[in-house]
Amino acid sequence: MAPVRRSRLSPALTVLLLLAATPVNLDIPALDAAGSPQKNCSGRCLNPHRNQFKWWYGERKNCQVQVMRQWSDGCTHYQWFNTCNNKWDVDSRGAARVYWTCCTH
Repeated sequence: MAPVRRSRLSPALTVLLLLAATPVNLDIPALDAAGSPQKNCSGRCLNPHRNQFKWWYGERKNCQVQVMRQWSDGCTHYQWFNTCNNKWDVDSRGAARVYWTCCTH
């Protein structure tokens, strides 16, 4: 019988995926998962953001991987995850550091 393969993310890390930090407005154009420019990205995002999201991996830098998330309303952000020590990037207060790239609210 083949061994059972477990997910690399613990339940606690999965919960962290749902957390958001203080919203930030960025004036740079955002891209969606297909690489197309997103429209109407000038608002402020809800914190925490409601509803389900889709996610994908973005840029990789050694142990760091960018975890992108996009909600059905078009809001998009990313967080850095360290795959070497299984920890999310946090700010000086220990809160999850989130980088909003598109806010439609």
